[in-house]
Amino acid sequence: MPVSLFHAVKAQTACCAASASKLSVSAIIGFAFLSLVPAPAYATYTRGDVSNFRLAIAAAQHDKLPDPSPALPSGSIGASSPSGFAIFCLRFADQCETAKDASSTIGLTENIWLLLERVNVATNRAIRPMDDERHYGRPEYWTIPTDGFGDCEDYALSKRKALIEAGLPARALRIAVVITPTSVRHAVLTVSTDRGDFVLDNLHDQIEPWQKAGYVWIERQAPNDVRQWVALAPMLAPMRLGLRTGCSVGVWPCATAGQ
Repeated sequence: MPVSLFHAVKAQTACCAASASKLSVSAIIGFAFLSLVPAPAYATYTRGDVSNFRLAIAAAQHDKLPDPSPALPSGSIGASSPSGFAIFCLRFADQCETAKDASSTIGLTENIWLLLERVNVATNRAIRPMDDERHYGRPEYWTIPTDGFGDCEDYALSKRKALIEAGLPARALRIAVVITPTSVRHAVLTVSTDRGDFVLDNLHDQIEPWQKAGYVWIERQAPNDVRQWVALAPMLAPMRLGLRTGCSVGVWPCATAGQ
């Protein structure tokens, strides 16, 4: 039987082995925050999975603040929202609302940087890759997974939700659509800080400045209204529908790092 989040956090804090043979995803995410962030009981994970997760978190804990880097261009031309996003906002209205007085950038501290690293690693471990067609029987379906499976935008949405619940401003946490070096459309979470914009990606546990991610940047949620999107590469944005989508190909571009 999966252990509770409380006991998972206690086990992590005490650096001792979990008493159960399997842990729920809520327990995995609990390791990341060391706090009681709500999370549904997804698929279960073995102690081997948790051991690998602990090693990744231990490595993240030794990282220092990144060097300052340029901010991602804000974009000024309106763009149509990605397929699936509008329906997501109808189903998860709270994830598409922002306070008018909320900041669109975060003052990056060591504690916040560590939180970003832990959330990125935890979510990458807690969700297993599966394309929407196979998972839901439709080509595009944006959601916050409840069964432990998802594709690239589901990772990004889950990370964004967790960081909002941890107290970070929603306007500084914006999903972007990019093109990978293999010409696949991909979604990532970007975090705007006073040291630049950084990318939380399900393909990598390491958080990178946007310009080092190796992507062509197509569009991103607008900073003043996350229901709206702005084009970052106006000449490329119309190509979006002609590109291979997320995890809908045989070799998943949204595969979790290490899988």
